[in-house]
Amino acid sequence: MSSIGGMKGLVACLCLFSACTPQDVLNRQGSTLRNTDFVQVAVDQKKDADRKAQTEEEKRRAAQAEIDRHANAGAARMDLGEYDAALKEYKEAYVLSNDPKYLPTIALATRKTGDCTAAKNLYNEYLTKVPTAPDRAAVDAKIREAQTCEKNLGNNFDKVREYYQKGVTHYELSEYNEAALAFKEAYRLSKDPTYLYNIGRAYRQAKNCGEASKFYKTYLQAVPEAEDKEKIQGYIEDMKQCAR
Repeated sequence: MSSIGGMKGLVACLCLFSACTPQDVLNRQGSTLRNTDFVQVAVDQKKDADRKAQTEEEKRRAAQAEIDRHANAGAARMDLGEYDAALKEYKEAYVLSNDPKYLPTIALATRKTGDCTAAKNLYNEYLTKVPTAPDRAAVDAKIREAQTCEKNLGNNFDKVREYYQKGVTHYELSEYNEAALAFKEAYRLSKDPTYLYNIGRAYRQAKNCGEASKFYKTYLQAVPEAEDKEKIQGYIEDMKQCAR
């Protein structure tokens, strides 16, 4: 017995001065576990961690796809001049993402509807959330423009919004000449060049090429740095072909 105990002590002692395998240690401790049991546990834990990571990544991608879907729909609506619909899509993208990068697009869509006060507030919110925004100078300019719009609008906000909504309703019903007349009233009360674009858009849909071209040109004269300048210049060229 003493010789066996001496052997165990010798093994323990040797393990202090030389490399022992994990199995040697288990044997020395009298464990019935095999080294391969620990390897399998590690493998199972790794697989479980990988599955969880994959599930989280799939959730993240699905969430991002939904955000992108709303943002892309908003951009498509903007291209069609459907600003209220674009506004809803951009807002949904912002709610889902909580990413302030969507605030300027929401503000732009809001401004296109003629609500300069709400647009101004959204631009200010963006600068508050992103004080080092690389486009700060451009946003500051838009805030100043919105303030000018507020001043020109005065107390006519409700009347202007009423005419704007009438114009939108006529437009959605393909009553384009009536839409143009409603937008004209909104412009008459507000002097907001946004409505000049809407008038041109309504006349373009009505195939009244001369009037459409005239109001598009007037809009670009009032807003020479318009974000959609190239697109509108393309419309003007189209109207030249249409008028022939």
